[in-house]
Amino acid sequence: MRLSLIGAFALTATSLAIPEASSAEPSLPSHSAGLEPGREAASGSNGQEPPLLAKAAPQDVARARAIVQDAIKEAAVHNKARFQNPTPNRYLPTVRDRFRRARDNAPQLMEVSPEVRRAAALVAEADAWSASRNGTSSPYRRRAAG
Repeated sequence: MRLSLIGAFALTATSLAIPEASSAEPSLPSHSAGLEPGREAASGSNGQEPPLLAKAAPQDVARARAIVQDAIKEAAVHNKARFQNPTPNRYLPTVRDRFRRARDNAPQLMEVSPEVRRAAALVAEADAWSASRNGTSSPYRRRAAG
């Protein structure tokens, strides 16, 4: 299964607001080969590294992991705030002022910045690549005996 913590983060926090990194820090390399829905990282049978990982230095992967961890921590704080202030159901027959105020004051969904998306894609490719290289993931499935 290819869905990792990063994949779960991308699915549950598709609109998380994470501030952009300062310009003093070097950003991750920007590549045109981003993650596309339903597309797996190209590796395994031909022995070549996936496109993002092939162009990234080990320092880029370490920095990407740090960016993703910071984003996950911030998402947890933001999700806790949203959980403590749920939006009321909208199918009530009459919308009273208190419901409208509660809905308007609810914390907004976060937005995932392009830098966090690139970092998550790089970390996902690095994890998938290392799993396929160390024998824990095989493209071949064993048949049941019998």
